[in-house]
Amino acid sequence: MAGVYKGVQSRVMQMNELAMFVPCLAHSLNLVGVHSASSCPEAVNLFGLIQKLYCFFVGSTTRWKIMQKCTKTNLKGSSQTRWSAKHQAVTALLNNLPEVVKALEEIEESSSAAESKYEASHLLHAMMDFKFILNLSIWNNILREINRVNVEIQKEDIILPRSVMIMQGLVKIIQGMREKPIEHWIKEAATISEKLKIEPVLQNKRISKKKRQHDEFCEDESRTLDPNGLFSKDIKVVFDRSLTEIETRAESAKSLHENFAFLSGHAFLNMSTDDLQKNGADLARKYSKDLNAVDFCQELSVFKDLVTEINEKSSAFDLLQHLCKNDLQEAFPNVSIALKIYCTLPTTSASSIENKTAFETDFDELIDSFAEKKARRVKL
Repeated sequence: MAGVYKGVQSRVMQMNELAMFVPCLAHSLNLVGVHSASSCPEAVNLFGLIQKLYCFFVGSTTRWKIMQKCTKTNLKGSSQTRWSAKHQAVTALLNNLPEVVKALEEIEESSSAAESKYEASHLLHAMMDFKFILNLSIWNNILREINRVNVEIQKEDIILPRSVMIMQGLVKIIQGMREKPIEHWIKEAATISEKLKIEPVLQNKRISKKKRQHDEFCEDESRTLDPNGLFSKDIKVVFDRSLTEIETRAESAKSLHENFAFLSGHAFLNMSTDDLQKNGADLARKYSKDLNAVDFCQELSVFKDLVTEINEKSSAFDLLQHLCKNDLQEAFPNVSIALKIYCTLPTTSASSIENKTAFETDFDELIDSFAEKKARRVKL
């Protein structure tokens, strides 16, 4: 609820000044993907073609059956509101690319409908291009990592520190992808293009000449770079946009996490007692109605020497479990309250009471069953 001035966030803050705003990280990741996919024309064209391909097959039961006959798994449609759908769509197409080409060729040769022949031919021409395969391969890598994190932060037992940690890990992974040379991505995509007998080489394209003003002396960069350089420049725009979006949207969660970061095994083992007490005093000022600053600092000092069953990887939840297991909640009431606040800070609202049923449902079977009925109208 990001309405800072007149939205729900501001109204909640008026009622309780201690209420901290934490954006839903699952929805934030969805927006990261949406904005990254719109950051360059190549990405827009890629996802547009994927959706057009899916609609072409799903628009006819005959074409859908040909696709099912040729491919190992059904193609998926992409979605603007559910980013995981894009991951499924890209993965399904990449894993079945030669088979999809075969299905299109069969439709082009055997279909009696001129419109189907034309669309199949148009889609084939667009897909039989190494740049398309290269884009598909790179986006498959990006979406796989975003989707992995998205699934992780929607687990029932997820807590804020782990969410922040895996978001930071995602930044490092995408940064690593960005630093890989274009030759790495070409080599990866070449294994797919070889199956289609497409040469793994980016072709030159005609670039319109930009009119220079009278005081401009430098050459237009797009006219001086080779095809590999141009593609590398475009894909880095996608990586940079993704990194910026992730870091910006995770900033609120990161800031909130830093308030409590001293309540971890690593801090208790490495921080001095004075530093622990200073962090404790700062937190007590922010949660003055829940924590007594003097008592909290004293408890931290004793608790640091008392805990022996933790290590540097122990989380705040591990510390809380240690308190409960040894029945120390009454002895350290402020430490217990601080740990409970930390462990119950929300990270996502993207959960559902039908979550288990949704994961157990075979949607492909339902869709196939519906398509086979070839329903044209609802019978009253």
